Amino acid sequence: MKKFYSREKVLEIRKDIMKAAEHLYKKNGYEYVNLLRISGLTHLSRPSIYNYYHSKEEIFLDILLREYNSLGSDIKKTIGKKKIGQEEIANQLSEVVLKHLYLLKLISSYENAIEENSSLERLKEYRQEWEKGYYNDFIEALNVQFPETNEQEKDYFINLFTTALYGIYPMICPSEERIASMKERGTYKEMDRHKFVSKAIKLLLSNID
Repeated sequence: MKKFYSREKVLEIRKDIMKAAEHLYKKNGYEYVNLLRISGLTHLSRPSIYNYYHSKEEIFLDILLREYNSLGSDIKKTIGKKKIGQEEIANQLSEVVLKHLYLLKLISSYENAIEENSSLERLKEYRQEWEKGYYNDFIEALNVQFPETNEQEKDYFINLFTTALYGIYPMICPSEERIASMKERGTYKEMDRHKFVSKAIKLLLSNID
């Protein structure tokens, strides 16, 4: 007989499933994660997990949402209080971004696969929650910094910024193989992560008035 839980209980179970998936991911990588292994780390059978997620990608979709919304919240807390100069905006946003390397790694490597293997219904829910969290927090921060700028320009900046996030992780956290290859060619140089990200954000800020 199928059990019916409260919304709070469902969210609690989903968090347990996400926690198990993240444990497997951090231990052995994304490909190692599957519903059978997740069931072994929770009180749920594999068929029971299907009541909450239809694939591991849908689990990671919720993880992405949590991480994006955490980033949006940090952006709002950092640059959403008082107006500052563009250089300071870039420096502060750089510090925020570098606190979210986990998100950067996920989106640079797996976001396409996660979205391609999630149901249309779940993707719609994800997008709605993404806009309510990450996007709206970012808009509120930009309203403080650029009160005279129209909404279309702010939207354009957020899209540019979010797209740029995809390419940051491979640049600032190169794989051991890539480092070895660069060292062999004599082209390896230790990167100043904050300086790199800050410069990239300054370029993006040049597109907003």
